[in-house]
Amino acid sequence: MVASVLTFLNVRRGVLVNALAAPMGAVAVPAGSSDELLSLMSRATSAQPLVIVDTEMLAPGTSHVGQAVRRLVSHASGPRVIVIVANAEFLLPEDVHFFEKAGAHAVLPNVTAARWAQTGAPLVKHMVDALGAQDNSKRYAPILRSLTLSEAQTTSVARSIAAVESHSIDLAALAAAMRTPGGLEISDRQYHFRTYPECFLGSSATGWIANHLSISRERAVIVGQALIDGGLAYHVAREQPFADADNFFRLTTLPPNFSWTRFVDVFFGDAGVEIRDRLYHAKNYSDCFVGSEAHSWMIKQGLSVNATMSIGQRMIDLSIIHHVTDEHPFRNDSFFYRGFRHEAAKATARTQSGGAGMASSKLALGH
Repeated sequence: MVASVLTFLNVRRGVLVNALAAPMGAVAVPAGSSDELLSLMSRATSAQPLVIVDTEMLAPGTSHVGQAVRRLVSHASGPRVIVIVANAEFLLPEDVHFFEKAGAHAVLPNVTAARWAQTGAPLVKHMVDALGAQDNSKRYAPILRSLTLSEAQTTSVARSIAAVESHSIDLAALAAAMRTPGGLEISDRQYHFRTYPECFLGSSATGWIANHLSISRERAVIVGQALIDGGLAYHVAREQPFADADNFFRLTTLPPNFSWTRFVDVFFGDAGVEIRDRLYHAKNYSDCFVGSEAHSWMIKQGLSVNATMSIGQRMIDLSIIHHVTDEHPFRNDSFFYRGFRHEAAKATARTQSGGAGMASSKLALGH
């Protein structure tokens, strides 16, 4: 039996795991840094400690979170590592493979009370298996009630998704069906003399969802928004919610045989996207790249427009990159983004005020 659970989690998830560990007869020991976590692993009394980490905490200062997981797994104690992907409500197969290839024992999306059956219950199961404990769900009821109350104070996309899932709708399966023959009509479309490749109309998707699930169009719009909230679909400019209208949307899609490890190594390599200091409104943002430049670089690698946009946002979801002030999703525009690998020396960058939003081309591109 594992004597303790070693954690490297944000405060909310740390409190949750501590509360879950107690009924299992274990003690959750938090680490304040990845180095402290390694030190705790070295001092662990169990032969194979259980380590639970989240990507939000693990990412800064590492080449990428997969490499950070590999570092933990390769430790002499041979720990079981559970990874919680803090910014993702759903995980794509490529995301899971990224962490499993690094040696993770289990990979879970953001753990929330609203989606406990999909997120919290699997965490409990993995903890029970690793600790050799009994799974008494009644003992976790107070934990779930407390978590529900704390989440009620914030607006959570998880609740939007959970409201749809409560009607036995599998959003990931629905998104997959929308891609197949007989699914949505996906094509290049024009608006104001600009072409938007690989997209579908919100109105068409509303009708398809309504027919596929035998629900009203009004209900279909709610389902469509849940797809967006879950990161399974997106507005082409990431500006509009889902609507029964002729707005353009895409389904999040990664290329065939896609490897996050291989992509990240090339993206941040010598032949990758240009990373340097950028200036916006007389303020310097160090070691960052421009969204439009990253988009162009990916297109030159032979990726489709949808693939570039999907990859860019998934990099944010997996805590590989982030907008320099955490205000924007990935966009093919003049926004600045930074890889978490550069955050070790930029610990104060994320607390800076001021916008690194839309810069003029001259400022954003450094001309």
